[in-house]
Order: sequence, then structure tokens, then C-alpha cells
Amino acid sequence: IESMMDEPMQMSFIADVLDPVLTTFSVIACEQDIRWHVRGHDSDLPGVFIKPKLLQEAITNILDNAMKYVVTATNSDEPPLVRVRNPSDTPGVSIWIEDNGPGVPPREQELVFERGYRGDITKRLVAGSGIGLDIARALVQEMGGRLELSTEQEAHQLSGAVFKIILYRDPTLHEE
Repeated sequence: IESMMDEPMQMSFIADVLDPVLTTFSVIACEQDIRWHVRGHDSDLPGVFIKPKLLQEAITNILDNAMKYVVTATNSDEPPLVRVRNPSDTPGVSIWIEDNGPGVPPREQELVFERGYRGDITKRLVAGSGIGLDIARALVQEMGGRLELSTEQEAHQLSGAVFKIILYRDPTLHEE
């Protein structure tokens, strides 16, 4: 991952960058009997300044978590589902990854981004090290973007977690 950090920022189209990752995960979903849906992933999205390999790695970490936890969902009558969508609500691109897994309890919503943290419920259900979201957030921040767990109720179309990556056309205008 360190070698990817040195990659230069470049204007990229999200569809081109995400296609290989989304194709791979669609195969994984099929093999695991997980319904997979991608919406709003098209060439009409604006270009953004990013480091393509970093974005692919960040998305891979988040999708890997979604795939792990969606199969543990016992509170849903719906079969497992992971959805990736790109609503146009920012001056750039938002990528939302949502699932119908067990979700993230309110008291753990910031903790899930801490290196090594495993939620009380999920650590009993799924093996893991608790570093994926920490790495994903660092990679997105390296590109001047944000990774957050959405708590907006209208964002939730499924019963589980909704992670939102926000990338900007010009990240220097949105530095915090």
C-alpha cells in the first residue's frame, strides 16, 4: 500500500476505475449467492482527481466487509444484498456501498474506523483483524476525499450499513 501512496493524483472517471473491482465482486457475490446490484455507475459521472489504485484498494476493503457481514444477516427476510450506487449529491462523486447485514450500532459508528476495532456483534460472527476500514479511510483521505458511515435515515435503502466515499473534482478546495 505504501508504494500506491506515491502514485500521482490524476483526473479519472470513476466508472473506468471501478469497473475491474465491481466485476470481481459481482463474481464473488454470484459464487456466494449474494444479490449484487450496481446503480448509477455510468459514464455520465464527472471526472475527479484521485489516485486510481488507492480508490480501488479502498473500495475493495469496504466491499470485502460488506460481503462478509451481509451473509451473517439473520434479522432480514430478504436474501443477502450488496448495492453500490453513485448519487449526485456532491461537487464531485459520491460512492455509496450499502448492505443488508447486521449494521453498525450507534455507539460503534466512529469506532469502526479505528485500527483493530471489531464490533461486539460482528467479532463473534466473522473472523477479521479490524483494519480494513481504517486503511480505506486513510486511502480516501490521501486523495482529499472522505469516507464516512452514513447515519442519514433517508440514505438507508437496506437494513445494514451504508458507507459513503466522497471524492471531489478539485480536492484542494475541500481540505479540512
